[in-house]
Amino acid sequence: MYAINLFKNDPIRISIHKNEFTFIRLPSSFHSITDEEVELQINKLAEMSEEIYISVNDTLKGLEPDVLFDAKKAKWVGFTVTLNEKSSDSTGSSIFSNIDADAIKKFSIILDQVKYKGSVIPEITFLSDYTLGPTIWEFFQRFNLPFIFLRMPGEPKGQDVKRVKEAFEYLRIRGFKKKIYFNFDNPYWDEWNKKTLNTFSGITTVHIDLSNKCTHSCVFCGLWGPDFIEESKKNSGTNKLDDNLKNFMNRQMPHEKAIEILESLPFTVKEVQFGGAGDPLTHPNWLDIISSWRNRGMQIEVLSNYEYPSMAELDFLHQLGKGGKKFRFIVNVSAASADVYKTVRPRQTKEVFDKVISNIRYSAMLRNRDGFGIEVVMLQIINLYNYKEAVKMIELAAELGVAVWLKPLEVHGPIHKKFIIPQAEYEEFKDLMSQVLVKAEELKVNLLFKEYIEKIAIA
Repeated sequence: MYAINLFKNDPIRISIHKNEFTFIRLPSSFHSITDEEVELQINKLAEMSEEIYISVNDTLKGLEPDVLFDAKKAKWVGFTVTLNEKSSDSTGSSIFSNIDADAIKKFSIILDQVKYKGSVIPEITFLSDYTLGPTIWEFFQRFNLPFIFLRMPGEPKGQDVKRVKEAFEYLRIRGFKKKIYFNFDNPYWDEWNKKTLNTFSGITTVHIDLSNKCTHSCVFCGLWGPDFIEESKKNSGTNKLDDNLKNFMNRQMPHEKAIEILESLPFTVKEVQFGGAGDPLTHPNWLDIISSWRNRGMQIEVLSNYEYPSMAELDFLHQLGKGGKKFRFIVNVSAASADVYKTVRPRQTKEVFDKVISNIRYSAMLRNRDGFGIEVVMLQIINLYNYKEAVKMIELAAELGVAVWLKPLEVHGPIHKKFIIPQAEYEEFKDLMSQVLVKAEELKVNLLFKEYIEKIAIA
């Protein structure tokens, strides 16, 4: 989403959303601008998108929706409709007794004045929450709308969040499947989605598995862990890996497919995480794929062991970090020393550990120098072999200038239970987590999901 100022004193708010429409909010002061001037600006916007949504203020005068539709300047025009209080249904039969019939009636009057009735969208505000859920349902049933907007002011807070959240739940339990968006000219529109659990606005985050391949051998891995591989060979009856498993381990998403997915996603998607069973950076086109998604304005998160990038590739990635949107690499190090690194990854060497740390150091240096770039988070999958290095991990993160995520081990099957911290050592583990909290505070290290460490420390 981005905004463009087309008027110096009172700018049009514009939000470009891929594969859906361009949202334009006309401020109320535009009632003093002639149709000719408005049309000139709309013409400029029409060059940017074939599907334009124009949000029209109630006070706007002299701008006829049919003129915009006839000239193909707008596909939809939105009008504000305010829900006031519970009222009886005076506009015709309804399955609900608690809809705001006055709001329905006002919108019907608006529709009577235009010929492109299916292109007029209500932007609902409310003073009373009692009628919100039923009235939204009634708007869709009665007018066959493609979507509506909820026009909410400012940040999501208090009772308003609770009221909208309850309205959405009311709709969900009745099988409602239509689209409801918060007004995109509000910079907090996505926070409204999250805090009200808006499942009607489309997905916002996707996870893409580019590659199942990996050259590392993390003992806790459910695919490439040495114990998992040996057990798979044993279960095959031939002391070899089954062909189906080998094919799975070598599977990678075609380059064209990754771009096709990007092109087909709805406009609501703003973030992608590249991860999965393998390391996405083992894909031969990983850099092109990540840059393609980044260049579409996506927030990016990549799960990797961070061994593979060259310095030139790190420089390229650093430049992709411009723009203020999240560009994060979560690096599974799971060790603060080469010896523990080799224990956790039996097939790796001190040289690999040194290269990973060098890559992290270089990326962090660029980010600290330029104020943009890759945000690196060092991930430690806490297990029997590395939990005693938790405090050292905080110290290493402080030295490198990066964040830390201490993540408890996920047990993928019986063979991985041996990597759980033994009960006899659990008190020591708890004490170490308390030390982690103190050390992170002292060294000002960003500790992701800190609340989980706090729960362990006081358990």
